[in-house]
Amino acid sequence: EAIQLSDGTFNFVWSGADPDGDAMLYTLYVDSIDGLQTPPDRQTDISSTSLSVELISNTVYYWRVLSRDTNGNTSYSQVKSFRVTE
Repeated sequence: EAIQLSDGTFNFVWSGADPDGDAMLYTLYVDSIDGLQTPPDRQTDISSTSLSVELISNTVYYWRVLSRDTNGNTSYSQVKSFRVTE
């Protein structure tokens, strides 16, 4: 998939739910290596299901989301990729 940036940023949006209804926190992994690299602090333990991230044109990115409920149960999404075009 190819995307174009708006003001140098892209708004990532995902969904998540806990079967028990527990509160959820998310960590957004975004990198140009494999989607497994440690994210910056501003992308960890966020309560919303969207986040704008600065990206670089002409780059392939990989991303995934870690979901964690208040009991410490975790789940990772699949790693997905996309290319940023000019």
